[in-house]
Amino acid sequence: MVNPDQLSMLMIGAQYYAKTTDPEPVIAPFGSGCMQSVSLFKNLDVPQAIIGATDMAMRKFLPPEILAFTVTKPMFANLCKLDKNSFLEKGFIKQLKKVRGKNSSS
Repeated sequence: MVNPDQLSMLMIGAQYYAKTTDPEPVIAPFGSGCMQSVSLFKNLDVPQAIIGATDMAMRKFLPPEILAFTVTKPMFANLCKLDKNSFLEKGFIKQLKKVRGKNSSS
């Protein structure tokens, strides 16, 4: 479960290792609130993520600022590889944290 700022960073992270010939790293297919997001992946061996929790019928069970970001194991591994040489140390994230009142080292 993520807020919009976290979703933005995760989407950038999901794109980080993707090649133009790879399947889309992040997709947002519709799935009903009672559906398991994992069933929407065509291939669990591909690094991919799904934006979820968009079904209006189930939104009442979540805080208004929360969505889901579900990843395959290969995408999780890619996200875990991100380090200070990636976008994580770039100015945009530091500026966002400053605007949100958070310490840039957290």
